[in-house]
Amino acid sequence: MSSARTSIADSDGMKHMLLCRLILGKSELIPFGSQIDLPTSPEFDSGVDCISSPGKYIIWEPYMIAVVLPVFIVSFKEDSLNPEVCCF
Repeated sequence: MSSARTSIADSDGMKHMLLCRLILGKSELIPFGSQIDLPTSPEFDSGVDCISSPGKYIIWEPYMIAVVLPVFIVSFKEDSLNPEVCCF
């Protein structure tokens, strides 16, 4: 999971991730490297990197309060000998 690999450890060597439930609604395709920061039309609620098999999702800032529900905080310490055998 890329978020686990890219998170920064705190002073105790622990990493933390916030897991949320999302209401994605109708998604639009957002090309890689795009500078789009708002939906292109009011009919879209979120953005994805691939319509048929999304790997990354974009939740538009104006909709965040209504569609993001924080559920869990996961804290873990990465295996320093083998960072690829992290957590997920």
